[in-house]
Amino acid sequence: MVKQQSTLTEDPEYERTKAYIRSLVSHLDDAHREAAGLVKQQKEQADALARFGTSVILLGNTESGKLGNAFSELGNQADSLSVDLARHAETTGREFEAPLKEWALTAASVKKVMQARSVALLELETAAESVNMRSGKLKRLQATVNTPPDKITGAERDLQDANRKHDAAKEHYEYMKSQMAKELVRFQEQKANDLAKVMADFTKTQANNCRVVADAWGSLVPRLEQLQSQQAAGAE
Repeated sequence: MVKQQSTLTEDPEYERTKAYIRSLVSHLDDAHREAAGLVKQQKEQADALARFGTSVILLGNTESGKLGNAFSELGNQADSLSVDLARHAETTGREFEAPLKEWALTAASVKKVMQARSVALLELETAAESVNMRSGKLKRLQATVNTPPDKITGAERDLQDANRKHDAAKEHYEYMKSQMAKELVRFQEQKANDLAKVMADFTKTQANNCRVVADAWGSLVPRLEQLQSQQAAGAE
């Protein structure tokens, strides 16, 4: 039986999904790279604050009385806060950078599977072309007067072999289509849930860190302002 070549094109919705996945991979890579930069910056800030604290404590050692105590208190607070900032950087890395990296890798895997589906479609197209070519050859032999029977028999075997390969290619392609349809649904649902949680956790962590920093510095303000007033009064 001669097979007719089918229209071997992907449906428009799948083409839109492919474009979306390509864009998603690019943007997730960008987001992860920037998140890694943010974590690095936070760690550097923690280190810088620790060094600042040490320098202010040493500066306080050169002063006596309330001014020296104020420098020491400021330095100790900076040193303590540097520990909090280092811990915050670790949290950002664990709860924000790492999940983004994982999703970037997952999206890249989906993209590779889509590329494999494209290869399967190309193989199906090649198999269909082979069927048509061998079918045409058989028809020409059959239409030619005095064609040796063994040539016709050989052409028939070639066509049967091409049909078997076409059936296998079609089965493989249809299997990939079915599996990918299921995986894409699962991927989209899980991605939406996970990334929503990542964003929520990130904002809560950043807000909490801002409060910790504000409270730490804010606790020093009244005493340092009082010292400033006393120093100003003493200078009069």
